[in-house]
Amino acid sequence: LKLAVYALCRAVGLFRLAAWWTRDTLKILCYHGFALADEARFRPKLFITPAVFEQRLATLRRYGVRVLGLDDAVERLYAGTLPPRAATITIDDGFHSVRTLAAPALARHGLPATVYVTTYYVDKGTPIFRLVLQYMFWKTRRRELRLSNVAWSPDAVIDLTDADARERALWACIDHCEAHCSEDERVAVCEQLGAGLD
Repeated sequence: LKLAVYALCRAVGLFRLAAWWTRDTLKILCYHGFALADEARFRPKLFITPAVFEQRLATLRRYGVRVLGLDDAVERLYAGTLPPRAATITIDDGFHSVRTLAAPALARHGLPATVYVTTYYVDKGTPIFRLVLQYMFWKTRRRELRLSNVAWSPDAVIDLTDADARERALWACIDHCEAHCSEDERVAVCEQLGAGLD
């Protein structure tokens, strides 16, 4: 339905009108992660496939969008010297896929980007706890999760075919571990659940 609405807007010229109306403003295109495998199916609002990212970069070039570095763009914005169709690209979180997928694509198109890195995880060298747990619970094909002596669940067996039970167990674990566990303990929980969820 959303794609049909976009197609209709494009057909009646609303995209051209919006481009003209906003021609002297700065557009900020924000990305997060780039799919190394199935992450775009797991969290499509957080991860983008390399092919779609390449298409978007090619579209920017094709339509003559002037992609500026963030510092340059902000300086020109305040000075009132932005070129028409100005944009900047930012990438949040600093996932590994930024270096392996996004940086080479940006280089191929000759486009700059600003990356905001979550230094906590860089310093620790650990995954983002809640995200990795959500991914494991999404990815597993196990029908049940057997637990032994965990503080976050009174149940010894979680029926993973029951969506509500699955979601309750996931968030009970996240809430408990974020409130009461050290980073090392959270990593241990990830390893334990990773084994239990295959």
